[in-house]
Amino acid sequence: MTWEQYEVWANTNGTDELVDTTKSLKEARHLAKKAINAGAASATIYLETADGDYEQIDSIDG
Repeated sequence: MTWEQYEVWANTNGTDELVDTTKSLKEARHLAKKAINAGAASATIYLETADGDYEQIDSIDG
């Protein structure tokens, strides 16, 4: 079984801030939409790759 780690980042007032991390893409999307509803200009979801880097999976604009 492989472990997946997602990071959700929100851009508010030109600054990127980590919203949360989760193992579920569904939860990551929910967190991104919640950040948009709270006033973030955009939210981006990243997936941690096997080599420890992060790959952008999705981006939502507010």
